Formats: sequence, structure tokens, C-alpha cells
Amino acid sequence: MRLSYFLLAAGAILLPAVARAQFSFAPGTDQLANGSNGEASLKLALAEDGSPTMMVGVKKGKERKFRAAEVTAFTVESHRFMRVNDFRFFSGTDADFKERALLEIIESGPVELFYYYYQVEIGTNLRPM
Repeated sequence: MRLSYFLLAAGAILLPAVARAQFSFAPGTDQLANGSNGEASLKLALAEDGSPTMMVGVKKGKERKFRAAEVTAFTVESHRFMRVNDFRFFSGTDADFKERALLEIIESGPVELFYYYYQVEIGTNLRPM
């Protein structure tokens, strides 16, 4: 019984770090809309302060930001993302943007499951959802 409580507590402590891995720079691959493929340190940057959700990459010490229209797909560690052209927003800071969305691929096959990250304002803090 004690072991199950320990595993539950360890999971509760470690899961947020694993779930947010895509928001920190980590090794990844990208496929851009112009057809080029590359490897760099990548992360997902959520929409805030008037800019949309973007993929951010660092290669050879130079940081570059890519809007959804410039990216076809990318991977950050074990997180796979793809561009979706007709995704509709109803809330969150991306609701004002009328451009393409970057969604994480959770499962693909007969049924495709995607996850959409966004931020909501809670007082003075913005938190990823």
C-alpha cells in the first residue's frame, strides 16, 4: 500500500515536468512549408502579448521564430506537432487569430486525436492549458 502511495506522489510531482517538455528548448526536427527539413533546439511558444502560437528554434546560437503558416510539422523530444489549416478557436488567446494552428498529435490511425495548447488569463498570470 505504501508503494502505491509513493508511486502516485512521484507521478504527481514528475508529470507536470514531462507534460510541459515541449515548452522548453529540446532537440527536435522540423519540416517547413518551403520544403526544407532541419534539426535544431525547438520549443512551442504559446500565444501571448499580441503574437500567435509559434515554433521557436535555435540553431548555431541563432534564435528564429516560425508562425504556423511557415511550418508543416515538427517534433520536440517525443512531442509531435502538425499544422492544421481549418482549426477554429472559441476561447483562449488564439481566438483572435485567423491563421493556421499548431496541434500536438496524440494518436493517429483510424481515429486521430490532437491536443491544442492555449493560455487563459487568470488574474495577472497566464497558464498553459
